[in-house]
Amino acid sequence: MPIYLAKRSSDESDACFHVRDSDGRSIPSCDEFLFQLRLRDCSVYTQRAYAMGLAHFFTWLGENGVEPAQTTRQIIGRYIAAFGQSRPQGAVAARSAVKTRSPRTVNHRTPDAAPCG
Repeated sequence: MPIYLAKRSSDESDACFHVRDSDGRSIPSCDEFLFQLRLRDCSVYTQRAYAMGLAHFFTWLGENGVEPAQTTRQIIGRYIAAFGQSRPQGAVAARSAVKTRSPRTVNHRTPDAAPCG
């Protein structure tokens, strides 16, 4: 089962993000999307959030035996439902007993979410 990661690379003037599989291979469609975010002058935090979301989605596809080329609206709907019901994870423990993700976080993963305003 491949695990996908969001990776940051920097040059002298700018930082950019890529989604890579466990073998270090880049995902061209993700790279193009993330490049478009840079062209739209989205913040580094926005670019990072979308890169992490894409990496999570591709990992979920692999865990569920779905090839990226076979992705349909129904599969995306299953992913969003599963994501919305999953417990938040992170490096910092939540102060309250949050059982599911907030609607705002789930909305970030919907296909119609418009980055950068």
